[in-house]
Amino acid sequence: MKALDPLMLAHLQQTTTTLAVCILVQRLDGVELAATNFNRALTFGGSPSPERTYLPFGFLRSDIDTSDNLDVGTTEHTGFLDAASITEEDVRAGRWDFAAYTVTRVVWSDLTIEPEILAVGTLGVVRTGRVKFVAEFLSRMQVVQQSIGALNSPQCLHELGDHRPKTRGDNGCTVDLALWTVTGTVEEMLTDYYTLLDPARTEPAGYFAGGVLEITSGVMVGMRREVRSYIPGEIVLFTDLPYDATGATYSVHRGCDKTLRTCIDVFDNILDRLASDYTQGNDVATQVGRRE
Repeated sequence: MKALDPLMLAHLQQTTTTLAVCILVQRLDGVELAATNFNRALTFGGSPSPERTYLPFGFLRSDIDTSDNLDVGTTEHTGFLDAASITEEDVRAGRWDFAAYTVTRVVWSDLTIEPEILAVGTLGVVRTGRVKFVAEFLSRMQVVQQSIGALNSPQCLHELGDHRPKTRGDNGCTVDLALWTVTGTVEEMLTDYYTLLDPARTEPAGYFAGGVLEITSGVMVGMRREVRSYIPGEIVLFTDLPYDATGATYSVHRGCDKTLRTCIDVFDNILDRLASDYTQGNDVATQVGRRE
């Protein structure tokens, strides 16, 4: 049941209303976009949320789809690309993906009335064309669709160098990535946008497979991709990059295949390993009772 400010409820019951929709989007890198479909800026907020100014921004939104059966509520917002706020480069680079959002409705003639919260969640797919973008808004039920908890696996559950614990008493992977990271410059990028060429890379084949490459200059600065395969001078990514990376600088760290021997022989990190190395196979797990 949604609770409304009595003043807002009384306003909604009037024959004529003065309502405006406001959207606050907060990207993973901390950048915020506060926009309204009203024709002038609206400033409101306070405890517990800080006061913000919502600037006029042309967008169209579909009806908010909600239900009581635990389905993910969705709505779409369509707007024009704007060099001052949402650019094609940022959308293609994925900087708006998974951003948190709050959609509210306010009485623009009296901003002291507590806003009505219409939807809260995270962005899904953000598509872009030449002049406009379409953003999918997913409700909080989206997180329920994801598995939570540690799995039972003979491969280590940690990401290399990730110190965040996954279970009680777990220290995370304490490998120091700085010792396994190198930097370089992309001399050429193939037209598939998956393959980066750098003749300065002379590490043995497979050295960076499973590692992470980060672009450190140019329009894609900060963008990270997992390495699919590596041979000297050639790095192939799992996911393509949105732009040509030729001339961009990068950093990449060694990969880990998460096996017991790699943990012991390469990283000497067996004490922090999170895996069931001696789990028996599927044949034992699925066998039925029998007499010997």
